[in-house]
Amino acid sequence: MRNHEADADSRKKVSLLERINAITWYHSFDFGNGLVSKSELDLLELTEANRRFLEKIDFCGKTVLDVGCYDGYWSFLAERRGASYVLAIDDISQRKRDESGFKLAHEIYQSKVEFRPHVSVYELSRLVGQQFDIVLYMGVYYHLTHMMVGFSEVRRVVKGNGYVVIEGAVIDDTCRSYAEFYYGEDGKEPYRTDKSNWFMPSRRCLKDMLRCSYFDIVDEFYMPHSARKSPRKGLKDRIRSLVGGSFEQSWAQPIQYGRMLLLCKPVVRADLNILHPLPFGLSDFDPRFCTKDR
Repeated sequence: MRNHEADADSRKKVSLLERINAITWYHSFDFGNGLVSKSELDLLELTEANRRFLEKIDFCGKTVLDVGCYDGYWSFLAERRGASYVLAIDDISQRKRDESGFKLAHEIYQSKVEFRPHVSVYELSRLVGQQFDIVLYMGVYYHLTHMMVGFSEVRRVVKGNGYVVIEGAVIDDTCRSYAEFYYGEDGKEPYRTDKSNWFMPSRRCLKDMLRCSYFDIVDEFYMPHSARKSPRKGLKDRIRSLVGGSFEQSWAQPIQYGRMLLLCKPVVRADLNILHPLPFGLSDFDPRFCTKDR
């Protein structure tokens, strides 16, 4: 009987591993019992940095929104760390892959995470008044044509005493507030080679944009890219450059790129740097512009 049960377990494991290997994964999942999904990317350093940063946050009993969840790595992490409810959203129409990775991980973990694969960050109003204790907004903003709209939408769905974790690629410049904008192929910026990238803000620019979106930054971590002489143009290496690479612009001093992690707290304040009410609901968070009629 025991041998029969062992054989059945072995066949089940082999079948499950075959299903895992048939999927192109973004993250590397360790499901236990020797079942590991292999990412097509080299994200180990970035993933570990994100995990360490998230260790500062108490997920126990909290409601969590994971924006741009992809295969749900951070959604399932929040659930395993005690979140009472996790909603994972993405817009799979923006990429060629389907939700098979998320669904299989959901099955293996026997997860209760709710998944909505057709909700863009631009459409958070579709959540119909839901607000969350913790919003994870990781690896998304620089892929948006309207980066500030994304920050505005995220601000509206976090509770007043909640937190937002923002992670993404930046230019290592804390003095100047600017961003590279990528449209077309005419340009030498290394991130331009990946057509899914639209913006690359400097570290100061990113923080400025968050502050004018009525966030305070309570913690941050910057991870510089490792040295690399020039960007590579293969898909795998283009995306790998998100976690490694140091690049030079021929017309200026070397520009260094890296990744930024920010823990932000929503605020309501009279921001005297803002002269007129901001769109997309942001004026609700400034007592100078918010009225009882709104």
